[in-house]
Amino acid sequence: MSATFSEVRAQINNLIDEKLDINILNSKLEKKHFFSQEVDLLARELVFFFFKIEKIFNVTISEDDILSDEFYSLDGLSTIVTNECNK
Repeated sequence: MSATFSEVRAQINNLIDEKLDINILNSKLEKKHFFSQEVDLLARELVFFFFKIEKIFNVTISEDDILSDEFYSLDGLSTIVTNECNK
């Protein structure tokens, strides 16, 4: 499945917004850590989104990507998923 960064980011943002009523893009928090006070995701919510994102985009996110700081922001996660989609 080929996808652009903007498409991936919008879909992940919509997923988070629908489930938690947090629109990261509208709040200009796309570079903020998911566990920051401004975004305030819980670990269990991120785990839920992780599995949902893998299913929606038909990708496997590696352990190295999960352990990277990039995984924990909307822009970073979107980059990871976009790269996986375009392999």
